[in-house]
Amino acid sequence: MNKNLGFLATIIIVAIVLFFASQYVDLNQALQVLAKANIALIVAALVLETVSMALKTLKWKTLLSEINPDIKFAELFKIQLLGIAASNITPARVGEATKVFYLEKHGVKKRLTLLTIVWEHLFDIIAIVLFSTLAATIYGSIAAIFLLATLALAVIAYNIDFVVKKLSGFKQLAFLSEFTLHKFRKSTLAKCTLIALLAWGTELLAIVLAFHAVGATLPPLQIIGTYAISIIIGLISTIPGGLGSLDATLFLLLKNSAPAATLTAAIIAARLVTIGWIYLLGALSALTMHKK
Repeated sequence: MNKNLGFLATIIIVAIVLFFASQYVDLNQALQVLAKANIALIVAALVLETVSMALKTLKWKTLLSEINPDIKFAELFKIQLLGIAASNITPARVGEATKVFYLEKHGVKKRLTLLTIVWEHLFDIIAIVLFSTLAATIYGSIAAIFLLATLALAVIAYNIDFVVKKLSGFKQLAFLSEFTLHKFRKSTLAKCTLIALLAWGTELLAIVLAFHAVGATLPPLQIIGTYAISIIIGLISTIPGGLGSLDATLFLLLKNSAPAATLTAAIIAARLVTIGWIYLLGALSALTMHKK
């Protein structure tokens, strides 16, 4: 029943987004603006997005180094690209679990791979919430809430074993005691936090270049912070890749900062540079790995 309700909610959200788009966005004008995009800036954005993917792979490899340090970065990079592409075409990013089957061939247990994926996302959320604070300072005093949320997530991340132990003390949560967590070194967690910030900072700079490529020359901090907030909304919606929910949120937050056609073209460019590019790289990775 819950799954059906979730599916229905997703359909309703998509329908609202499509209605919103048809009322306020002229796609023909937006496509005309997009056709005049600065190709050099788009290429630079794609390079930054690729670097971001490499940094996210480095973050994952840093975690895996305590489990199996022999996996080569190049192999892990292809698995990461495939996993992220799969996560963006499945609800709630469950497709990323496909990475489990590839790492199992390298002798990594499924449980440990899933654990590293959970940790990866925790670091990502910390980075995204922190960058969202930039937008919060623009839109009001809720910046303190975002900052406190980031600090709370960081504290939980660095003391996850203690948190799980305490939670399992409650009768309703006793099942948590059955989960065995790999205790990563604090230095490893610190490195991953830093790498996550660098990875997302690089991706958000790619977004800035995509915006500027079509003439949406908004202040970089405004683009970065607002896009980070939109990512959070996209994650909450559980829609694959945040398609629609992320874009509508971004449009609503920036609709007074640029002409509608220019802003729409900028959002399309940003999505092509990120999710579109990831789909392509993920597909290429899948082909090379299957041939092998």
